[in-house]
Amino acid sequence: MDQQSEIIHPEQKDKKPHSLARHVSNREIRQIFEGGNDANPLEEMQVILAAIIPDCPENFLVRIHQDMNGIFAGQLRGFRESQVKYHDLRHTRNVALASLRLFHGLHCDGINLPPDVILLGIICAYFHDTGMLLTVRDSAPSGAAYLKNHEERSISFIRQYLHDHGYPSAYIDNCASIINCTNLTTAPGNLIFESEEIEIAGNVLGTADILAQMADRYYLESLPLLYMEQQDAGIQQHRSSLALMRQTTAFYHEVIERRLFHDFKKTCRFMRTHFRERWQLDRDLYMDFIEKNIKYLEDVLRWHDNGEGDLKLYLRRHQPKI
Repeated sequence: MDQQSEIIHPEQKDKKPHSLARHVSNREIRQIFEGGNDANPLEEMQVILAAIIPDCPENFLVRIHQDMNGIFAGQLRGFRESQVKYHDLRHTRNVALASLRLFHGLHCDGINLPPDVILLGIICAYFHDTGMLLTVRDSAPSGAAYLKNHEERSISFIRQYLHDHGYPSAYIDNCASIINCTNLTTAPGNLIFESEEIEIAGNVLGTADILAQMADRYYLESLPLLYMEQQDAGIQQHRSSLALMRQTTAFYHEVIERRLFHDFKKTCRFMRTHFRERWQLDRDLYMDFIEKNIKYLEDVLRWHDNGEGDLKLYLRRHQPKI
C-alpha cells in the first residue's frame, strides 16, 4: 500500500477507524496535523468550517485569510512587511487552524455556539499577534519593540478592521476579551466576558495559541528567535537563548499546564474529538507533539550539559517559507 492510500478520510468513519488509525504513517500524521503540505491550511480550514456552519458565506474564510497575507506582506491597510521571526504569518495561520479545530470539536460534542461567536473567534485568531506589525507611521525599528503590549495594539487593529468591513458592533465589543486570553500575563479568570459563549471563544483562542506554538514541528528551533524578539523588546528575562530553552520545560509544567487544564477549563480536550471525527484518529495530535517536543528538549539540554555536542547538532530543522 502506498503512503497516499493510507490517509484516512472522513467518509471512512464506519470502516474500523481505530485499526485503520494505527496504520497511518508518521508522514501522513504530520500532513494531517499541519493541514496539508504547503504551510497553507486554508483548504483544510474551509472543510472544517463548512462542517460547523454549512451556510457560512463562502468567501468569509478566503477573505480574512487573504487579507492577513496582504497585511503581513505590507501590502494592505498601511502596514509594513512583517520582520519578526517568531510571531510570524506561519504562526498566525497555525493558531487560526487550531482554533477552528477546537470549535469543530466543541460542535461534535454537542456544544453549539452561535455562528457569529465562531466567526469572531476565527477573526481574533488571525489578528491576535498583529500588534507586533509596524505601520507606515511607526518609528520603531522592529515590530518586536511592541512585544510587551502587542495584545493592546492587536485589539486596536482588529476593531478598525471590523468597523471598516461592516461587522456588527457586537464583534467590536467582544474582540478584546477574546484576544486578551492570549496574554500570558493575564489571568483569564480576571477578564470580563459578555456571555458564556464569548468566554468559550476566549478559551478556544488562548488554548489554540499555546497548542499551535508548542506542538509545532519547528518549535525548538524557534526558541532562539523568540529570545531575539525578547531582546529587541527590551525584555531581559533570560541571559541567553540557551537559558530560555532551559526555562521552557519548567515554564510548560508550571505555567502552561495550569492555563490549559485550569484557566481555560480543559478546552484542549476537544482537540481529540476533532481528530476522531475528522480523521478517525482517536488522539490529540497537539498534546502528542508537545510531549515529544518537551521530552526531546530535555534530552538535548542533557546531551549539551554532558558535553556531547553543540545544540546545532540536534536542532537542525528549518521552517518552510511562506
